[in-house]
Amino acid sequence: MISRPVKQLIYGGFYLLFFFLISLGTYLLFFRPTPTCSDKIQNQSESGIDCGGPCIPCEIKNLKLFEISWKKTFTADDKLTFVSEIKNPNPNHGASYFDYLIEFYNDEGNKIQDVKDNSFIYGGEIKDLVQIISLSPSLKNISKIEVYFSNIRWAPNDDFIRPQLQVREEKVNLEQPINISGTIANQSAFSLSKVEIIGFLFNKYDLIAAVSKTEINNIEAFQEQKFNIIFPKDIDPSDISEELTKISFTGK
Repeated sequence: MISRPVKQLIYGGFYLLFFFLISLGTYLLFFRPTPTCSDKIQNQSESGIDCGGPCIPCEIKNLKLFEISWKKTFTADDKLTFVSEIKNPNPNHGASYFDYLIEFYNDEGNKIQDVKDNSFIYGGEIKDLVQIISLSPSLKNISKIEVYFSNIRWAPNDDFIRPQLQVREEKVNLEQPINISGTIANQSAFSLSKVEIIGFLFNKYDLIAAVSKTEINNIEAFQEQKFNIIFPKDIDPSDISEELTKISFTGK
């Protein structure tokens, strides 16, 4: 025969279990947070934490952001030219689109101006971002520049194929206006809606002296077009080395 204290313990245990189940059911029905792709929990059929299943593929989530190698500014003809070299460290994925924001700060740490634009980059590509804006008085006192990337549309290389481009007949003219001319050839089996060509001039100390760019629209497959990159008029030709030039280009 079971003693009374034991019976009380058994009944008490049943009551505790009953109330626990009621509380658990209430929590699951009304209070448990809805699983999301940003709750830092592997749930809702995810193959990793907040990736896979209904969320972004884990391969995309684990891609690395673009790296900034260097940033520089140049002033001429009441214009400020910003140029930065960026690298996509992901060899198998490019970005068919991304927004970028450039912020300029003065010596007091106050933001002077910002510039917004968009671009693209192929898997493993190293490319130059160039912005040419009006030179306001405040922009003559730049002490810091920040660059931010957002709204990146990643794509595997098979879906975002890097075109085959070649520059030929490159020629530097140091008479005013200084310019670099040549021919850009699209050696790809598909047409390109836009090709950006950036020219760098160097001084006799092998330092970048000026940067400018031009764009060509609609180059058909296996076609070529002439280009001409014009530099600001107040650049002194005597400071430029005709032998030290660089052209970077990209298109899609």
